[in-house]
Amino acid sequence: MLTRTLALAVLFQLATIALPLVQSVRAEVRPTRLTTSRLPTSGELKSTQQLVARPSPPTEALQAVRHTSHVELTNSVVNESILESQVFMDSAPMQGSFQTCHPNVCEAHWFAGFEATFLKPHFTSNPAYTLMESDGSSFESFSQVEFDYDLQFAPRVFVGLQMNEEIGFRATWWHFDNDPSVLTAQPPANGFGSITPPPFGTVDISTSIPGSTFQAGTGLTAYTLDLDVTRQYCISHWRIGAFGGLRYAEIDQNYLAQTTNASGALTGQIDYEHGLSGIGPTMGLYASVPVANRIELFSEARGSILFGEATSRLTAGEDLDLTTPFTTTTTASRDEVMTIGEVELGLRWQGCRRRCWQPFGSVALEGQTWGDVGNATSEEGSLGFFGFNASFGFQL
Repeated sequence: MLTRTLALAVLFQLATIALPLVQSVRAEVRPTRLTTSRLPTSGELKSTQQLVARPSPPTEALQAVRHTSHVELTNSVVNESILESQVFMDSAPMQGSFQTCHPNVCEAHWFAGFEATFLKPHFTSNPAYTLMESDGSSFESFSQVEFDYDLQFAPRVFVGLQMNEEIGFRATWWHFDNDPSVLTAQPPANGFGSITPPPFGTVDISTSIPGSTFQAGTGLTAYTLDLDVTRQYCISHWRIGAFGGLRYAEIDQNYLAQTTNASGALTGQIDYEHGLSGIGPTMGLYASVPVANRIELFSEARGSILFGEATSRLTAGEDLDLTTPFTTTTTASRDEVMTIGEVELGLRWQGCRRRCWQPFGSVALEGQTWGDVGNATSEEGSLGFFGFNASFGFQL
């Protein structure tokens, strides 16, 4: 469908230029009558005065009646048609033209914008606890309950400088912060079931006592900072871009579980957190094509490989309702490599230039994958984000 639309647009533009040419050719080609005059004979010449040349018309008159050649007329028609076409009009959108990608692309200009992303975390596995149900003799049923997330607002801010029609610089900051609701459960009333948190070494705060309560919550924070050099090319109606630079990223997750007895006294607790931070190269590709007046379809993909440090800390307490509780504390740190992939697909709009600034906006689907960053209770596994974004900005 897109190819057919572009083909029709090209044919229409060719017809717009060809029609004046055809009309000019038809107007130029006219049947010409040849007139001849009879030369006087020798007998008709009575005197030499008859051979005297007649006065020539003024030079200005000859220039005024000079016929316009076919080549000159054709060039004039073509030039007028091209200058009046939409590509060369100041008020026309410049996306898709080979000469420029946007009205002031040949001049250095600043741009900035704000993007609202709405993303939902997706984990390979992110357990909160395991519920065991039994009748005490013939069956046991185990079900793993995982944390559930909803779409979460995460801001993104970008600012940059476009030096010319090809080279530019851009800085981007993005931040995600999500705390899902706390999960609460109680062991089966028959006394044969239990609630067990994910394993943390030898720490055990599980409960099987009817009337006791188990609660678990988690938190997730991530942010990125990118410094990119960008370069773009215009090929026919397509705008192709590439970018690369440095990225700093950090992600932190935590898990907090508590067990209380029937009277509400705290009997056990697990407080665990771990995170990754690193810096490294990032690069990506960008492509867009016009689909309507001042609207283009675009896609962008980015990949990053970061080198940094992974840290974790565990503080746990057992038998906290007794006079001699048992406490466990562990910390760990190691070098780590983190990979991040991102992709976007959406529509971008660019408005008319207003004095010294020009607005633009976009809506798009967005997906991210963070490799080997773990989940709330483990450093193993991957994390993904999926949702949509909407942005608005301006260029000066």
